[in-house]
Amino acid sequence: MVVVLLASGVQAQVVSDNFNSGISSSWDVFAEGAPWTVDTLSGEGRLLVSKAQDNLTTNHMVAGLKSKYQLVGNFSACVDFELVNFPSGDFYDPTTPRGWNWAGLRISTTPSTYIWDTTNFVTLRGSPDVQGGLDGAEGWAYVLGEPTAYNIGNVRDTTMSGRFGVSREGDMISAWLDRGSGLELLGSFSSQALNVPVYIQLYVGQIPSGYGRPHTALDIRYDNFTVTADSVIGVPEPATLLLLGIGGLILRKR
Repeated sequence: MVVVLLASGVQAQVVSDNFNSGISSSWDVFAEGAPWTVDTLSGEGRLLVSKAQDNLTTNHMVAGLKSKYQLVGNFSACVDFELVNFPSGDFYDPTTPRGWNWAGLRISTTPSTYIWDTTNFVTLRGSPDVQGGLDGAEGWAYVLGEPTAYNIGNVRDTTMSGRFGVSREGDMISAWLDRGSGLELLGSFSSQALNVPVYIQLYVGQIPSGYGRPHTALDIRYDNFTVTADSVIGVPEPATLLLLGIGGLILRKR
């Protein structure tokens, strides 16, 4: 269920989705490059993004949900994640690693799902490099941004569950990761190009290195998505609209 909350007396709106009632009309499903499953789990109220191992030659494979609405002004977005099956990138030749598996929370100035789109920003958990090279055995949590900056920040990471966050205050975009002890800042950068209405995506991808992309099976779960923004435009019906007093609000999953 998606709930849109309007705070009276202040410029703030909250969109929250716990996926208890399936994928709502506020999202578009995207699944590019392979047979993906993007659906909610019966009895769990979580979003599932998964695929089987494949042998396709497609070079870029992504799937997840992208918002039909846009976020205007300052905002803060978070989503719970669990990496149920999130292996290293595989390879056909033992000397040739095949890219990375990625999962994250992404914003973009267009509805495009292409990870190297000209203007986007993403908080990512990346799989380890099978060769123990660039990513080593642990993998990374990344902050990627275009076009002003690329790898804005990173930390070696083994988190298999936690919470992704993305926020904007003025021109400053920030990425956050909760690894069990609260949200920690991964990196920030200033971008006038991203200080416009943006879409938000729950994102999973198999991203190529110079030798191709991974072909592994994946199983990623998302839950308890929440975004608070100065304004949210284009939320389709049906959505629950509530007027709030200044006293505030606590959302709990039921």
